[in-house]
Amino acid sequence: MEHDEKQRLARTGDVSKEAVSYRLRAAREAIRPRRSQKAMAEEFGVAISTYASWEIGDVFPSVEVIRHFRREYEYTFDFIIYGDWLRLPGDVQERVFDAMRALEAKADRGSASQTVSRG
Repeated sequence: MEHDEKQRLARTGDVSKEAVSYRLRAAREAIRPRRSQKAMAEEFGVAISTYASWEIGDVFPSVEVIRHFRREYEYTFDFIIYGDWLRLPGDVQERVFDAMRALEAKADRGSASQTVSRG
């Protein structure tokens, strides 16, 4: 995958809640074995609604959450907050970009089905 494509997928430089939640969701989906939101909520000791609020962009994840992703899964602060993927280990990059492509494809399918149903 080309550098520009990685920049686009990671939304590098975008520090909005939407972009942070997208990267957090991709990181969770890239964890092997894949974790559900419920499993991640249990891992953090929070209600699933709290965990879900991080992934849908209602609130930014706490520093403790990002630190946990760093310690346990090798996702850096720079990646989750800013989209800087360059310091991620190669295997982590590969999995997270696969997850981002899948999320993008899912969003595209959702947009297409909404357009068709409106038509």
